[in-house]
Amino acid sequence: MKKAIFFLAAIIVMCALTGCQTTQNHGILNAGADVDNLATVTFERFVVIDTIDGDTVAWGDSWNSTDIVQLEAGVHIFGLKFHDNQGHYTSEPQTVIALFEAGKSYKVSSEISFIWVNFNVIEAESQKSVVLDLDTLYGEAENENFMSNFIEAVLNPTMEGVDKTVIEECDEFILYNEPEMKFTLVDKATGEIKNGHRGFVTDFTFTNGTVYLKFDDGSVTQDEFLASNYQEDADIIMIVTDCDKENVTYTYIKPDDLKGKVITLTIRLAD
Repeated sequence: MKKAIFFLAAIIVMCALTGCQTTQNHGILNAGADVDNLATVTFERFVVIDTIDGDTVAWGDSWNSTDIVQLEAGVHIFGLKFHDNQGHYTSEPQTVIALFEAGKSYKVSSEISFIWVNFNVIEAESQKSVVLDLDTLYGEAENENFMSNFIEAVLNPTMEGVDKTVIEECDEFILYNEPEMKFTLVDKATGEIKNGHRGFVTDFTFTNGTVYLKFDDGSVTQDEFLASNYQEDADIIMIVTDCDKENVTYTYIKPDDLKGKVITLTIRLAD
């Protein structure tokens, strides 16, 4: 009997020091959600949910439980904090944006890295992150990758407020990427000049990106181009496969006679 009492006392002391973990299933977050369009999200222990899509949740401040909730498929924005009851915590929420698909399960985890806490959202089956990389989006990723390089070197200089022209050049042609999503394409062999608008689409996690070039007569506005079906109607479609800020490599998807061809162009800013 004494051994049993001692063992129980030891458990009580351990729980007092480290906390006894519990798992709570909170069901569907929004009562009116379509039950056929739900994703299951598990927030690991030590992850404190400050907000989901800007709204606080009654159970979100429980650092010592694993919390399970079902969310409607789509993009959700979390405000997350960290607390492990061992002196490690964050006082301000970190914004984490992730894309969820219906019928799939996800895990929201935390990791201490030196003085920083990093949060991640992993899809259970593929074990891939579904978090929007904000640093890559702005071309400011600490660990550079080709998509971050492409955004910084090719896209950002042409953005409103910067309004510069980026020149991409290879043996066959020169592509002038101009402000307002415009471009000029010069064929070196024939001297032929074509103008139009360009679009760029990337996946949510910035692991690949596609450039769309659609020729026009100059009368099309940027808003009209964006409202058009340019992804299907583009005259030239190329996937970005590599970029180091000085050179960019594409693989053609369209036109059909160039499909699969790989080209590398130098990158420079126009004077």
